[in-house]
Amino acid sequence: MLSDNSNPDLDYGRALIDRTHIFNASLVYNLPSLESKAGFVKNLFGDWQVTSIVTAASGVPITVYTGSIGGLQGGGSPTGEGSHDGGSQARPNRVEGEPCHVDTGNPTQWLNPAAFTLNGFRIGQIGTSGRGVCDGPGNFQVDLALYKNIRLGKTVKLQLRIEGFNIFNRANFIGYSAGGSLSNGYGPNNVVFDTGNASTATSIVSATPGGNFGTVSQVRDPRLIQLGMRLSF
Repeated sequence: MLSDNSNPDLDYGRALIDRTHIFNASLVYNLPSLESKAGFVKNLFGDWQVTSIVTAASGVPITVYTGSIGGLQGGGSPTGEGSHDGGSQARPNRVEGEPCHVDTGNPTQWLNPAAFTLNGFRIGQIGTSGRGVCDGPGNFQVDLALYKNIRLGKTVKLQLRIEGFNIFNRANFIGYSAGGSLSNGYGPNNVVFDTGNASTATSIVSATPGGNFGTVSQVRDPRLIQLGMRLSF
């Protein structure tokens, strides 16, 4: 849904699946077979294989919406136009000089609440915060596997496998999804209107963001380690 059907350029921005940087690397390293060594040494230390997969990517673009405001016409939208989810297609104003993300010591607080505001917002106007103006959390993961190959015959081979996923146990937050992992709705509280009444107001004097605004609530899988065997013949 467009913010203003008569001015589609207001919603010009990055695609929802856009990632500025993506890196993938795969490593396979075969350790020496030690064929010249004695049987015990060869069988224990020979024919090991190390593999690794490294993935890294920046976050997908995040658009911040106002959310509905109690008492306003049009489903609570400050633009005066309703939407399928209670006015969330309207966007707040962007605060110049404030970054989208700051380190607050709380890793789940991803968006900077000070970067957006409804203070002075004119009812019926379009907020200055654009589409996809912020990056969501990125992703970095290292998987590592160790394989031991044991020959049981000319054509039969047993492989013992130790596989670790996300071996550094990094918390990879899910930045944006249909389930709403990242709360991108401003959800204004303590709203004060210029006339003191939402039904006759022309602007918002002040408002504070909802307590969960900009927080992430889901992470990808933690470190997992599994053992296995593979018989090839």
